[in-house]
Amino acid sequence: MKNKVAIFIIAYKAVNTLNKVLDRIPKEIKERVEEIFIIDDHSKDNTYYAVLGYKQE
Repeated sequence: MKNKVAIFIIAYKAVNTLNKVLDRIPKEIKERVEEIFIIDDHSKDNTYYAVLGYKQE
């Protein structure tokens, strides 16, 4: 039985880098990920919408 994994990412003003960070998660890890938590402290640069866009992919 493989353990499930949760990933926590702190993202502030990360609209230009967030997708790159998420894409760099190795496939072997992604297969075990149960949830990804992205914590954003009210960025004004649309980080929130970048997260939503990635989620829909």
